[in-house]
Amino acid sequence: MMNYETFKEVLKKKIKEYMPSEFKNYKVVERKVHKVNCDRDAINVVSAEKNKGINGSPTIYIDSLYEMYKQGESMGEIIRDAADMITEGYNKMPEIMKDEKLDMDKLKEKLIVTLVNTAQNENYLKDVPHREFLDLSVVYRCLINTDKNGTSSIVVTNDLAETMGMNEAQLYEQAMANTPKLLPVSIRPMDEIICEIILKEMGEAQDIVSREETMSVIDEVKGSSKGMDLYVMTNSEKFNGASELLFPENLDELSKKFDSDIYIIPSSTHEIIAISSIGKDVNELQEMVNEVNMNEVLIEDRLSNEVYHYDKNKKELTVASDAPNKSLDDNIVAEPLSYDRTGKTL
Repeated sequence: MMNYETFKEVLKKKIKEYMPSEFKNYKVVERKVHKVNCDRDAINVVSAEKNKGINGSPTIYIDSLYEMYKQGESMGEIIRDAADMITEGYNKMPEIMKDEKLDMDKLKEKLIVTLVNTAQNENYLKDVPHREFLDLSVVYRCLINTDKNGTSSIVVTNDLAETMGMNEAQLYEQAMANTPKLLPVSIRPMDEIICEIILKEMGEAQDIVSREETMSVIDEVKGSSKGMDLYVMTNSEKFNGASELLFPENLDELSKKFDSDIYIIPSSTHEIIAISSIGKDVNELQEMVNEVNMNEVLIEDRLSNEVYHYDKNKKELTVASDAPNKSLDDNIVAEPLSYDRTGKTL
């Protein structure tokens, strides 16, 4: 079995042999990419003629492919799959990524806020404009496309911000204004979400078992656990929805549903869970957050091991816990294809 370094060199050498002839004059570039919560070894196949501007380039991650190799998949199949991913990535590339010169005014209209863990992303944050928020950092993305296949966006790097002619304060103001319009908040009871999941999994049985009957079963299972109601807050696309914490009106709405202060559980970068603070042990909640993060949440989706408290009278959000484990590290896992600028992660 090849070691990691040998595997990487074989992949770089052979991948173009499995790609269409139109990529004959392209070159293979290996880079270290600072991703949210982790650094990754990446490969791009890029045009040798395109060295300026923002030229989209699909990115594949070597460590994910090496895991497939260690699990017994043949080298030939791995290279073929990687080549197919890059080819398909170019075919499905959003139009905005193909432009040599972007319309910066249109790009500004697509700015949104997102949240990442500060301590976990020291390298990542060096390359992007940001500001601290509790134990997190606000970073900015441009929302490129949303459709039935998902949501695509590009991170605003220092270089892109300079090209846009915007400093961090201007990015923040614009993104905070855009986000509620582009990605409206969604606040729903956990019971409703569980009900939808059950009905979806039941498929055809939905004709027999109604939504009301399913909710009745959920209520029966809960019993008389007063005060254990949960609300999930995200956005319309369930994409980086934890950023809804940045909007005080959302926290006000959550606290009104419980008529009490609330604890915020950072389920992931995409959503948070709110629960009444009455009668809850924050240390137990924190232990639960840590366990779920390490065992259930993909590394790139983890937000924090802490629990937050919102005081409905002071209208103040604070870190309520002191997690002994601040690190979000765990095993690297596979992730969807992404696109890069020339020399910069998007």
